Amino acid sequence: MTRTTRIIRNIAIGIGALLVLLIVSVLVVVHTDWFRNYVREKIIAATEDGTGGRVEIGSFNFDVSDLRAVVTNFVIHGTEPAGAPPFVQAARVAVDIRLFTSIHHLLDITFLGVQQPQVNVMVSADGRTNIPTPKTKSTSNKSALETVVDLAVGHFELTNGLATFNSKKQPLDVRANNLHAQLFYNVVGQSYQGKLSMEPLYVLSGRNTPVNFKVDVPVALHRDRIDIRNATISTPVSTISINGSMENMNSPKVSAHINGRVATIDLENVANLPLAVNAKNVPGELDLEANATASSDAIDVAGLRITLGKSNFEASGRLKDPSGNASLQFRSELAPGELGRLAKFTAPDTPVTLSGVAKLDAANNLDLTGLHVAAIGAEFDGSVSLANFQRYKVQGNLRNLDIQNAARLFHQKIPYDGVISGSVDAQGEKAVVAAAHFTISPGRRGIPVSGRINADYNSANDNIVV
Repeated sequence: MTRTTRIIRNIAIGIGALLVLLIVSVLVVVHTDWFRNYVREKIIAATEDGTGGRVEIGSFNFDVSDLRAVVTNFVIHGTEPAGAPPFVQAARVAVDIRLFTSIHHLLDITFLGVQQPQVNVMVSADGRTNIPTPKTKSTSNKSALETVVDLAVGHFELTNGLATFNSKKQPLDVRANNLHAQLFYNVVGQSYQGKLSMEPLYVLSGRNTPVNFKVDVPVALHRDRIDIRNATISTPVSTISINGSMENMNSPKVSAHINGRVATIDLENVANLPLAVNAKNVPGELDLEANATASSDAIDVAGLRITLGKSNFEASGRLKDPSGNASLQFRSELAPGELGRLAKFTAPDTPVTLSGVAKLDAANNLDLTGLHVAAIGAEFDGSVSLANFQRYKVQGNLRNLDIQNAARLFHQKIPYDGVISGSVDAQGEKAVVAAAHFTISPGRRGIPVSGRINADYNSANDNIVV
């Protein structure tokens, strides 16, 4: 044996002895209370820094023979009031690891299981939630999804979960029972494949009858993309199918195709709408089909169609554009009588057509231009704008409103006849300011009426000047 060989042999023996000593030391240390308390405090500190909440852990144990770590009674308190359920809690979290899987990984997580997780989100009357704010901001350029995928957990399982959402601002309670999720890591594709399900998803709006949904979501998580294929949301009388994706997590872009039918009784209960769903001659379901793509500065609608009985709405085009050149074309045919019966008010059976161009600006203010409304032979052309969903403005011109036709819509008969045309200008937020300037041309089917009407209205003082 040469001198060089002996040196290499002795070094190898020394390294081997050191590894044996380290392994023996680790096996001794992990059984001590000091090790358990040390890891317990590290888990608490890291979670509190990452979430901003106050963390509690019942116990931490590590089984050396199975290489399994178990945390029990894991709790994250948000800003909820004392005595309220915490923001997050889980009865048991188990992690299985495998050591020395490759020269690049000292350990891999082969299984992560969360039992009886509960998430409780509360919204107060002023709009604030109990969701805590992280104490420290991440300095990594990775998105949250990249971080999750990089963990490469072989099998993730969530069982018997419960998620609740309670809003005092607008009365709404949502509770997802029997929440289950399973994800399996695909080494070749470096992605997760799995499924999320919950039944029932309980939704209660106001004092209406609760609606129980069944939700099944097949999902694929890639490094910077989430894919959903043939997901379904259903009740005994409604079904919606969803296919979509979200990519570029640092600046998300969402694409979705949604189609299905929603029963009006579900609309009544979920949206807290005062609908007469059991009245005669009212539609029983709403049909929906939509193809859209949305990012932070652009919204494209490849096709949107909504049908409710004899009424329908169609739209396509770009609703929002970073350069401000959006142009979403829309058209609608409405059956006021049928919609009125459903919504518990009286309306004429004369059909109404509506068309125009819609766009959102960078601040999400809505503009409707080229607006055209036609009914009973009369037409209105103009524009509507809505800023911050509070301040509105309506401008336009009315043509050929026959006053006898208008009277017949409301089952009234009058002896006078004339045709009204002119301009309308209204705007407001808390108060409404409106001006109307009309001319009346004499008709031929009764006592002719002619003249001018100039009226100004201000709701602040409830004053009308004619």
